[in-house]
Amino acid sequence: MDKQRKEIRERFEKIYEELGIVADDKKRRGNPVSQDASLLTSIVSYGMDVKFLTERPTDVLEDIRSAVESIEVDESGTEYSFKAIKQVADKFKSYRVSRGSHDPQRNVVLITVTDERGDDANACEEAISICKKFGIQSHVLGVPA
Repeated sequence: MDKQRKEIRERFEKIYEELGIVADDKKRRGNPVSQDASLLTSIVSYGMDVKFLTERPTDVLEDIRSAVESIEVDESGTEYSFKAIKQVADKFKSYRVSRGSHDPQRNVVLITVTDERGDDANACEEAISICKKFGIQSHVLGVPA
């Protein structure tokens, strides 16, 4: 996945530029991210464990690039893909629906990049259930996906 990580890291800026929403990183550095930002990104890695590499979703490109670069190789040989999707959906469901309201607040899309099929097919239905409940789209990229 090292090659794919590098390609992903390099493409974030292009995506933000093409959408016309590049934040002024120098001005924003250290300041809270506006919840009104058009596109927020969170970087999460997983293997045996799920690690949230950005404290919260952000539109600061340098934070996104740094998080992608900080992804460590998981030496466990275990890849809990559905556990990761479930945990991420659970953590970010509040971005989808605000407390006390059933109206969608934001679109939440999970994009999982993997080079394995995963070792936790038994957790698939739980991951699907939370994504359906909150209207969270989940896409998986990778040959075995």
